[in-house]
Amino acid sequence: GMMGSKEIEDLLDTLAVFLQHVVPRVGEGESHPLLPFVGKMWPLLAALLNLFGAETRVCESVTRVLRYCMDNLRHHLTPLLPEIVGAMVGAFRVHGSSSFLWMAKKIVKVYSRYVCWVYGISGSGEELRGVVEQMGVVSVGIFGAAKRLDDVPDVVTDYFGLLGEFAVDCPDGVGIWS
Repeated sequence: GMMGSKEIEDLLDTLAVFLQHVVPRVGEGESHPLLPFVGKMWPLLAALLNLFGAETRVCESVTRVLRYCMDNLRHHLTPLLPEIVGAMVGAFRVHGSSSFLWMAKKIVKVYSRYVCWVYGISGSGEELRGVVEQMGVVSVGIFGAAKRLDDVPDVVTDYFGLLGEFAVDCPDGVGIWS
């Protein structure tokens, strides 16, 4: 039969543990051996965000898998990041879970060191600033729809955490807004 959200959550958590602990040594100029695996897995994770984005625990499990993908693959994951960001922003727009803001903060933290990603020297342009702007638009919409900000404390906390992370890790990027 079909899997329920609990079984999906358990499988995702097992996958997160695998990605956390199976960390191959990758030499300079070598491709990461887990990249093909993560590339094949990504469409499934994206579908889970769409289908179960309203279920906090599944959402948190998907973001945990993505967190360990980022920690493990680092710059090797950059070809997939625009897709990951797009799916994350889309799911945040639909479901409003603060897990997506936490995920955006993690993306800024991990990828701010790859300055080319911010300045568009190569790859996907001003993605980090774009992440912060897009998540900001959705967050402000959530703030506006709430009767009181106390009704959405996680979104408030994680949104300002994202802004703080961006200001600390991309101080030059903050000045790009004009």
